[in-house]
Amino acid sequence: MLAASPTLTDHLTTTLQVPGWLDVVAVAFAAFTTGVALTERRTALVGTLFAGVVVGIGGGVIRDLLLGIRPAATQSHWYVATGAAFALLGVMFAHFIPVDAWLALLLDSCIIGLFAVLGANKAMVYQSPWPVAIMLGVTSGIGGGVLLDVVRGRRPIIFGRDSQWAAPAALIGTTLCVGLAYVVSGPVAAWVGGLTVVVLRMLGAKWRWVDPTIHTVSLPRSTAGSPQGA
Repeated sequence: MLAASPTLTDHLTTTLQVPGWLDVVAVAFAAFTTGVALTERRTALVGTLFAGVVVGIGGGVIRDLLLGIRPAATQSHWYVATGAAFALLGVMFAHFIPVDAWLALLLDSCIIGLFAVLGANKAMVYQSPWPVAIMLGVTSGIGGGVLLDVVRGRRPIIFGRDSQWAAPAALIGTTLCVGLAYVVSGPVAAWVGGLTVVVLRMLGAKWRWVDPTIHTVSLPRSTAGSPQGA
């Protein structure tokens, strides 16, 4: 029988508790960037507000459902209200924050980092094994961005080579957060992991790092038995 994966101690689990308002702050940032991104496409206002809510709460809802618990966004009116309000603010201030500006990239990087560590921390609070915590952290971090790309009618950026290192940064930062949580306090692990995501994402965008593709690890096709030319 396989040995059980190590779990966090009761003391460490307590240090990983995340205040609910921080979850709402993450929703606000995600909804705001959604409003900014959809303004350039002249999307209908109601549709933009709806998209802001969906993108804002999407990653957290997926995380909670995979944990087998009722999504936090369905237990308080603050999530939906905040998402709609900040999506509207994003529309109002969109012309001051171009989508391709460094500030928009910084906001997006912070959102990925914040959602990633929140997702990983919540998974560990519920005593999930460390691989599951990493998976849920990455899912939370990039889930909203995937939903935004779908709403915008684009292929999710994480499936392309030029993702500005969104997925690799989320994976590395979340792994670091989960690993450190076993040896240091939860807040310290979260800060280190989150900042790692932001720094790697910004560097990846600046230096145009290319994501590894499946061809990097796929084995070459065998030529045995193939017909030889005359």
